Amino acid sequence: TVFISGENHTMAMKTFAAANLGPILTDNMTRSGYREPTLVQKHAIPMVAAGRDLIAWARTGSGKTAAYLLPIVNKLIENNNEAETGETMQAPKCVVITPTRELAIQTHDDARKFAEGSMVKSVVAYDDTCVGQLQKGCDILVTCPGPGPGKLPDLLEKGLVSFANCKYLVLDEANRMLEMGFMPEIEGMMEDPAMPKKAPEGNRQTLLFSSSSTDEIQERAQEFLTDYLCLAIQ
Repeated sequence: TVFISGENHTMAMKTFAAANLGPILTDNMTRSGYREPTLVQKHAIPMVAAGRDLIAWARTGSGKTAAYLLPIVNKLIENNNEAETGETMQAPKCVVITPTRELAIQTHDDARKFAEGSMVKSVVAYDDTCVGQLQKGCDILVTCPGPGPGKLPDLLEKGLVSFANCKYLVLDEANRMLEMGFMPEIEGMMEDPAMPKKAPEGNRQTLLFSSSSTDEIQERAQEFLTDYLCLAIQ
């Protein structure tokens, strides 16, 4: 069952071909075995591609990661993004925040797989071994909140990462981040002076994905997102 709320929502797509993804991404998807979109992908990909803020609920294993990565990677490839290599401070265009190292690695692997053969670079950061990779350039940063070297707060504090160019901000498994007590850190990142504003003041697109819905997540959506769509897959 699919529930959608919000004004002027996009129509679902039936096939990946309908998403008009570019040739590099289409080839990478074919090599990776993507044939038919899952239910969350059929609805979320057109929403993200249309530039809408989105809060989406779907069970673990339903294909949420590709639902946001595919349209984002496609836009970055289309815009011929090339990260600034050798720069001490990197300003990624997309920041994905996940609750655990395991999910961060998995998401980064997907991003790298989708972007293969393009100029788009993904970096995963969960400990201090990421610094060398960051300085080779970073368009998509997949990272975790929490204390410790290499986590997002540490990277910001050391001036290794800036939100200045962040066009796409994704909070993945937001319900788990709430349960783990990370929401004060997320709020702090939203208030970072370099973080682009949400519409209409700015052009940041914010995507909040979760495997369950809670009142607190809905409250956060109103705080972090604007004119957003809600998608629930049950």
